[in-house]
Amino acid sequence: MIAQQEHTALLGALALCGLDVLGEERFTGPWDVVALQEVPRHEWAMETNGLRGVYYSGLPYQGRATRVFAWLGMPLEGRSAEVPERSVASPGFPPSGSPPTIPPVGGTPNESPRTGLREVAGVPGMILLHGGGQHVSPLWVSYWVDRGYAAIAMDLDGYGPDGLLPDAGPRFQFKPFFGPFPSDDLREGWIYHAVANVMRAHSLLTAQPGVAADRIGLNGLSLGGSLVCLVAGVDARVRAAAPVYGAGFFDEGGYWQGHTQSMDCRRAREWEALLDPGAYLPGITCPVLFQNGATDPFTPPDTYQRNVDACGGTPTLAMRDHLDHGDFWRWPWGENEVNLFLDHHLRDGPPPPTIRVVEEAEDHVVCTVTSSQPVVRVDLVHTTDLGAWQSRSWQHTTLEVDPAHFTAVLPEGRPVWAMVMVRVALPADRHAWFSTRYFFRDTAGSPARIEIDRPIRSGDGLFISGRKPFGQRVLLEGSEDLCEWARLAADATPTTGFTFE
Repeated sequence: MIAQQEHTALLGALALCGLDVLGEERFTGPWDVVALQEVPRHEWAMETNGLRGVYYSGLPYQGRATRVFAWLGMPLEGRSAEVPERSVASPGFPPSGSPPTIPPVGGTPNESPRTGLREVAGVPGMILLHGGGQHVSPLWVSYWVDRGYAAIAMDLDGYGPDGLLPDAGPRFQFKPFFGPFPSDDLREGWIYHAVANVMRAHSLLTAQPGVAADRIGLNGLSLGGSLVCLVAGVDARVRAAAPVYGAGFFDEGGYWQGHTQSMDCRRAREWEALLDPGAYLPGITCPVLFQNGATDPFTPPDTYQRNVDACGGTPTLAMRDHLDHGDFWRWPWGENEVNLFLDHHLRDGPPPPTIRVVEEAEDHVVCTVTSSQPVVRVDLVHTTDLGAWQSRSWQHTTLEVDPAHFTAVLPEGRPVWAMVMVRVALPADRHAWFSTRYFFRDTAGSPARIEIDRPIRSGDGLFISGRKPFGQRVLLEGSEDLCEWARLAADATPTTGFTFE
């Protein structure tokens, strides 16, 4: 358990960050939400391929002012609500020196005969967040402009069109990403600035004439998806959010676990409370699309499921057994689920299918599906493989059932991970997959609990030995002072090994 003095200090840090610990107000952490919702100072730059570059003010860093570069695009006046194929957008920016504008689409909403989307007063907006170590892509902005959205994407790594800005904020690097911490001045950390820069981009986008300020969405990839979870929990202006790959609870497993476990205990607790996206998921009030693959190299299924369960908004799931990790929107089929979800919540398009689990037992689950699109396939997807989650093989079993109501019988092997995936048909010979949450069934008697008073040192390493039943997972339990365990396991030794008889 956390030592009393650390627990007291942590509550104090939360209070300083504006959280009513005993209340129910939205937790906004260290960010000044009111200030960040004001339109930032900005300067319009070059125009290229129908997009306009813009520099806007960031937060102070190391005692100096900072700037952020972004690409912003607006759809043409009277542009069709749906653009089935990509084209080069020409948003029609006014001459250099003035901001882009678009006259609002007035009158009664009219339904598009091909998609069911409606033309409504103003255009919806999309804020795009790139992954860690990546840079802003104007092509991604054009993709959403082509679809009838006002769109903005900012460079979260301090770059502009000609390279690193001389007045950039903190760069993304692994160690600075996990610090500094409240005791060192949180305002100097990358994630603090990244969240602020996204919120200021939101304010800048909604300040443009013709943009519907109440219909703004977030779409992020990888670490950008993690930031989506965080920003949507902090900023109540977000109408819908679609994090792809990215998630929170970095300390629980996956790619980031080694970085969080390299901290001392106090800093790890502060990270979890103030910087981890998982701390902000309960504050989300908008609909959220969670999309990821079960073998994604960054987040294992159990950690990803915890994100879904913690979300305060309405979650829609589009999980697959395997999903390549990359620039999702570039692939012809990649954005089908994201587009359907966001068009529904921001443009009154048809809803994605709703999959409900109406009965759950040890050996089966019963589901119902309500869909405005034709259901063409329902699969039970499962794995009984052990070992690293990235290497597990998932099996598909197509269910011969009434798509509206079906029973999925789980395989006998244990432990087993499973989910139900539903494929629906979309216009232009496209399709989309949506899913249930993960179902996990453990080996009888798991997890085996092994009581160890203290780990055994061996040279520069830390090794733990014990007995366990074959095939069972192991839960290691140490002394009550978990901070002492963190110091032994992470600070004093470069490696940690586990052996069982």
